[in-house]
Amino acid sequence: MYAVDVLTGEEVWHFVPDEPGLFTPAIADGIAYLGGDGGDVYAVDIESGERRWKTTVSSAWSALAVTGDSIFVQTMDGILACLNRERGELQWQVETAASWSSPVIAGELAYIGSCGLWFETGLYALDRATGDQRWHMRVDGVTAPVAVSDNVIVVGIDEGAVCAISG
Repeated sequence: MYAVDVLTGEEVWHFVPDEPGLFTPAIADGIAYLGGDGGDVYAVDIESGERRWKTTVSSAWSALAVTGDSIFVQTMDGILACLNRERGELQWQVETAASWSSPVIAGELAYIGSCGLWFETGLYALDRATGDQRWHMRVDGVTAPVAVSDNVIVVGIDEGAVCAISG
């Protein structure tokens, strides 16, 4: 991962993980949080490039979602894990379904789409504090992150269509 000065384009620092294959970082309060396909999740100080912590979950397969004191990561083998932002400790994890979809947090819920490679396909809404499933809706081939606005959820599916769900 590289930090680049936006005015000059010069490298400020770079971070080399313990494994290849990093995903899009999420940044909050001066820390970049990112996962890799080998399962490591990192917290990196964006001013210095120094690693704050590293923890391992199953294959961290998507961009992370950061909100409050928590980080959410979806794994390729169908686990949605919630980590403590300060230390990277596991708060909870639940089996959802295999997905390339990144988790999205809106209000008190964490949403994740499932492409249904090994488990049930669809859209999941989980309590972000506990991981308890609030609801699941069967939607074939969810391969993109969901978008949430007010009471509407919009998600792309692998047939090239867009599905909107309102509540």
